[in-house]
Amino acid sequence: MTALFDTFYKAHGSITLNELRVMLCIVEAHDRGRPVSPSDLGFHLGIPVTTVSRIVSRLLKRGKITSKRFANDHRKKVLLATPKLVKRRKKGLAEMTKVMVEVWGWEPLN
Repeated sequence: MTALFDTFYKAHGSITLNELRVMLCIVEAHDRGRPVSPSDLGFHLGIPVTTVSRIVSRLLKRGKITSKRFANDHRKKVLLATPKLVKRRKKGLAEMTKVMVEVWGWEPLN
């Protein structure tokens, strides 16, 4: 299944699986109105913070995400989803659902 996600998202945006995982976590935090930091992502995804930092740097350079400083602690960074990322996630999930229905005969819940 990981190969399917990797192949699908490489075809639709040239991103790695870990970049996808980071972006999805950032969008989830956005949807819930919660701040998320690189160390939060590392803990949640089970990957080293150094790896998260490299991924975040690439995503910031490509304009996939933005960042700002925490209000209470200016040493920490909050990662934010761009409006384009939120829109792309909705489109990507719709496309992925279509693939799952066509390929696996999966029936989405209503």
